[in-house]
Amino acid sequence: CCHLAVHHKWKTAFASFEQHPRLDHRRNLLRWKNGDFVDRQTAEMLQSGDKWIDENFVFIVPSEDDDVTLEWCLEKSSVAVVRHDCMVVVVDPWNELDHDRPNDMSLTEYTGFAIKQFKKFAKKHGVFLIVVAHPAKLKPDKEGKLPIPTLYDISDSAHWNNKADVGIVIHREE
Repeated sequence: CCHLAVHHKWKTAFASFEQHPRLDHRRNLLRWKNGDFVDRQTAEMLQSGDKWIDENFVFIVPSEDDDVTLEWCLEKSSVAVVRHDCMVVVVDPWNELDHDRPNDMSLTEYTGFAIKQFKKFAKKHGVFLIVVAHPAKLKPDKEGKLPIPTLYDISDSAHWNNKADVGIVIHREE
């Protein structure tokens, strides 16, 4: 997202539910922009970095009273796209949404439905939408090593592999 901001002037909306965006994302964005840890940056670097963040990133932050459902997330993302001209929306992570699925819908059906809603949103608004989804707990192989996860290993459904336009797995060796 930083590269998209610098090279293409694309603004990103972060709907981030695991981290505190104004603290964690700011720290990481400042580190990326200024090339050093925040505690080593000068006041001028921090001020310049904060200005760059304000110009290129929007943070969707739920209040304590919000039910962060799929509908809520898409509504707030739509506001960010329209009001702030965002070209990228990052939903991070999937498992932190309040999944208010109907009783007659299986988890697999609901996940497929949600992915379809995300894709419709992205197409309607002409944005690049990223949904961060974590794998289920992986079991070690015979040698005790964890396998490299695939999109089929993401919690809730194989639809993450079958319905995604693009899927990227980020894996780090122990």
